[in-house]
Amino acid sequence: MKQKFLILMLLACFVLPAQATDKFYYVDPALISPEFIAPPIPATTAIIDDIISRQNKVTDADLDAITFEAKMRSDMLALNNSMSRKAYPHTYELLDKAGEDCKTVVSNTKSFWNTDRPYTTDKRIKSLTYLPGNAAYPSGHTACSRVMAEILGQLAPSKRAAFRSRAAEIAEHRVMGGLHWPNDLVGGEQLALLFFGALQTSENYQNDLAVAKKEWK
Repeated sequence: MKQKFLILMLLACFVLPAQATDKFYYVDPALISPEFIAPPIPATTAIIDDIISRQNKVTDADLDAITFEAKMRSDMLALNNSMSRKAYPHTYELLDKAGEDCKTVVSNTKSFWNTDRPYTTDKRIKSLTYLPGNAAYPSGHTACSRVMAEILGQLAPSKRAAFRSRAAEIAEHRVMGGLHWPNDLVGGEQLALLFFGALQTSENYQNDLAVAKKEWK
């Protein structure tokens, strides 16, 4: 896992010299090709049965979480009520900007691979929330929540593991909710590491990160 992280980070840095556009905050979406992540794998009977099994075990608490997390938002990574936008305005501005860039990269990648959602593939799988109008692979919630977890880990290193755990929880709920295949989460993780690596080369990101760090001292 550590070796894969380093490879993806290095790849992101090598991509950056390409021509950029002005429709982004930190990372030009055109610099991260959909083909930089592994291709999606076809659905099998075993994979379908696995999702159905997970859905059969969904609790009321799980359903509440799946509903709450339906739309990706920066505040979903908050570990407690004290981590509010009022208390950390610069942190949330940083997360929101990175999140917007991440969503664009995800959208481009989804359009390229154009895979079906689980609930459209087998009628036994139900969407436990809304019906997304885009493709399944990769999981945008997985990608962008992991990116935000890594950013927050830079701001509060002692809480990095907790932020990553929260991002993984959000990702897992997408499978339980019938919205994603397990492999969509793998693609989302790969895209997140590429994107996070590219973030580190952005001067605007580094400037905003420095401002946000002051809120955590």
